[in-house]
Amino acid sequence: MSRQKKCDNPRPKCGGKQCDPRILQKETKECYYCPESPIRAVDKFCVQPQRASCQVSDGTILIYKSPADCSKEYQKFIYDNGVLMHKCSGKYVCPRGGRVDWGANLVLSSNCDPENAKFERTPGKSLMHIKSGLCVHANGGSPADGVSLVFYGGCDQPRLKLDLYQLQGKGHNHNSDNKEARK
Repeated sequence: MSRQKKCDNPRPKCGGKQCDPRILQKETKECYYCPESPIRAVDKFCVQPQRASCQVSDGTILIYKSPADCSKEYQKFIYDNGVLMHKCSGKYVCPRGGRVDWGANLVLSSNCDPENAKFERTPGKSLMHIKSGLCVHANGGSPADGVSLVFYGGCDQPRLKLDLYQLQGKGHNHNSDNKEARK
């Protein structure tokens, strides 16, 4: 991870002083732990954008994909401080239109308020939207190939399990079935 300080925002105007080169800096930090993981549902379905790519447009819905190993880059998500993001596109996972209603699709969006992209992982490994209290469900009831993820009431039923199984550390992996994730 890196950041860079420049003297171009705002640019000096109307006789303003030029930047002091001593304040220009570039800083690089190593990421020792990045909270990323694919999301695996029951029957080994994976969650991914409808268009299986990192280059997705705003409003792309999330779907379940047939049982697979969930190892593609476009199947990875970042879950940090409750905020859920699609890793390679950098877009937030949010309700379509920014409003959580029963049956609203989960979409990828760069325009979403990060507070609207916050989810809590429940003890039964459901994902509950913090602002609304609604949980992520498969449209129609159970995961199947190409089925979209939507918001409905009720959590912690076995069919609602969405495991971010590669996450490690406190608060990330509730009673994981995957022992490799805890090493």
